[in-house]
Amino acid sequence: MKVIKVCFMLTFLFSWDVQAHDFKLGYFEVKSREKITSLFVRFDREDLLKSISVSCKDYNKLRNCFEAYLNKHFYLVFDGDRPSLRYIEHQFTEDFIELTYEIEIDCRDARRIEVFNNCLLEASTRQQNIVEFNLHGQKRSFRLNKDRIQTTVEYKKD
Repeated sequence: MKVIKVCFMLTFLFSWDVQAHDFKLGYFEVKSREKITSLFVRFDREDLLKSISVSCKDYNKLRNCFEAYLNKHFYLVFDGDRPSLRYIEHQFTEDFIELTYEIEIDCRDARRIEVFNNCLLEASTRQQNIVEFNLHGQKRSFRLNKDRIQTTVEYKKD
């Protein structure tokens, strides 16, 4: 009887542990060097492909699909101006899709940045999106999810 109880407890603990750590993560990094501001994005490969398959029927045009998805689910506003994102490249790894864009605005003097991000929330309620800024010599990170899809970052003038 003790063996059965121990097996049951171990099964319960292992199944609880898997569910407690089953979350998805998107990573967004905005960094500025000289006059160029870049956006680097990393998504779970399977979740992104599943999400874009709803509206993207031609996988030969993945770049367009990625851009349409990102423009619908993510944007930045620098001191009241919403810049365009200029596609640079995308790469596939075994588990991720990495996208690189240039942010078409000179944000070196930006003091207030608004972020909207609901990427992949339709794929998983456990989706977490980390947005990291590396601007003005400071690194700041924020976690966005289904309960918090937007935030504002403020930098003080030097």
